[in-house]
Amino acid sequence: MARLLGVSLLVAGLGCALLVAPSESAADDGIDCPSHVYLSALLAFKKAIFEDPLAKLSDWNSKDENPCGWTGVGCSPFDSRVVTLELANSSLKGFLALEIESLSSLQKLILDHNTLMGPIPKGIGKLRNLIMLNLSTNQLDGPIPIEIGDMPKISKIDLRANRLDGAIPPEIGNLTSLTELQLSNNSLTGTIPGSNDSSMVSTNRDGQIGLCRLTQLTDMDLSYNYLAGDVPTCFMQIRRLSLVGNCFENNDTTNRPDNQCENSQKGNESSRVDGNQQKSFQQPLWLLILEVITAISLLTVLTLCTIAGLRRCKARSSRNSGTWTRAISWKENTVISIDDDLLANVPKISRQELAEACEDFSNIIGSTHDTVVYKGTMKDGSEIAVVSLSASVHYWTSYVELYFQKEVVEMARLSHENVAKMVGYSKESDPFSRMLVFQYPPNGTLYEHLHDGEGYQLSWPRRMKIALSIARALRYLHTEMQPPFAVAALTSSSVYLTEDFSPKVRLICLGLVTWQ
Repeated sequence: MARLLGVSLLVAGLGCALLVAPSESAADDGIDCPSHVYLSALLAFKKAIFEDPLAKLSDWNSKDENPCGWTGVGCSPFDSRVVTLELANSSLKGFLALEIESLSSLQKLILDHNTLMGPIPKGIGKLRNLIMLNLSTNQLDGPIPIEIGDMPKISKIDLRANRLDGAIPPEIGNLTSLTELQLSNNSLTGTIPGSNDSSMVSTNRDGQIGLCRLTQLTDMDLSYNYLAGDVPTCFMQIRRLSLVGNCFENNDTTNRPDNQCENSQKGNESSRVDGNQQKSFQQPLWLLILEVITAISLLTVLTLCTIAGLRRCKARSSRNSGTWTRAISWKENTVISIDDDLLANVPKISRQELAEACEDFSNIIGSTHDTVVYKGTMKDGSEIAVVSLSASVHYWTSYVELYFQKEVVEMARLSHENVAKMVGYSKESDPFSRMLVFQYPPNGTLYEHLHDGEGYQLSWPRRMKIALSIARALRYLHTEMQPPFAVAALTSSSVYLTEDFSPKVRLICLGLVTWQ
């Protein structure tokens, strides 16, 4: 417990007042506060996973004081500290919980080939003992945090096949033990830190900058991003190096098509202007919020340790029930911040307006286990298809809400003649509902023409036209969009037909309604 008191000056005064007497009793009973922190962090990790079809986390029991026997968790044989978390190829779907930074003894974090979404937590830089980090083949987005350069022992970083964007942090050059760096198949932009860029000011004694400082690096893959500028000459010493599929100026490997590089550059310039205008305001506010959350978390952990010590002294027979129940209650009330401006550019339609358009939600034209689809007519005469998610407020955590908002933004950016246009969304708390609104072509669905009718309107040329148009839509979603758009399911019921029998594919994003 003394080690926890030394973690933060923010709670030192309270620690002196609260924990002097109880800490002695706790020591007699063998309370290990770091173990409590590990347990809370792992339970927070489990809570952020909203789909576990292989039941990998089924034995992560909150009443079990020793997580060393849990699936994927490895501990040191000397002091039972959590040193590995390996859950690769586990079909986990969710987010990386912020509390993962509390696993301070972690040496291996292996979570590749899952469906982890959202950003990489900045607190990952607090894992100072980490040797191997593998988050590849997920759906992580946002920039690579600069705090990743605070892990002095790291030797392998694998973040390939995600949706990461922004520039490669020059702070990676601080990782002098790094031997392997895998960043391929993302949407990274800018120049490689290590080129003759005036913004790269961090140098070592030999005058090297950025990634050129990584003298131990032998394997690096930066292929299939949107990196531009010159390739640093220092990279010639790397034995296994791949740079294909970028936008470089002086490399001899294959670049992306010029139009893709131009579109990426325009998007970067726009985001850079907006970022410069808001950076001076947003960054200090974010840091302040993070510091407050960290201080509150530490204070809560210390208070829980104190309560545990007092209860164990009074009634050792109830050693398990009270302590961990209190811890779980605290975690269940933990929320993540939702950006209210995320959907600012997407039209919001009230539930009352949709109820009037869809005849009080009686005009059902389709349904699945996860959705109910209504047909309606707006006041301006336009026909709409309303997809209502079969969501229960009990399962709708703040993590799922953030994912819902991001996927609404993803669908709103789709623009193709054979993809159903999204015209808005609806979210209400009372009664709880989440709905997506699309344009409804007047000729019904492909399913209706194939099964409900005699199919006489679907001549062979029309069937060929429909098939080719759907193929063009899939090509647009899978290869032309950056990052690619994942399609959860494609059935004849989700293909609408216009008056001239042109198909419009209605999409629901991957995983949007499958967490139950």
